[in-house]
Amino acid sequence: MAFILSAQRDGASGGWYERYMEYLAENRGRFPPGAYALATSTWYFGFNDPRGPHDAWLEEVTISEPATGERRENRAAFSTTTSHQTTR
Repeated sequence: MAFILSAQRDGASGGWYERYMEYLAENRGRFPPGAYALATSTWYFGFNDPRGPHDAWLEEVTISEPATGERRENRAAFSTTTSHQTTR
């Protein structure tokens, strides 16, 4: 279930963030530890912390899927992003 960019939030009079945090807490075991830490952090969603993505500019995204093996059947996908963080 998605909350941040979904109909559960659009037009809601309030409480969507609290419901989102409850969802994360109830499903904590389903997330990798780093993903959970980011999703529940106050700095990531806060508009007053310069570490938040709201001030970042995405400069580049690279997605690659190198292959190995006789038929190139062994594959792994990688993504790399480059962004510029503004300073205040």
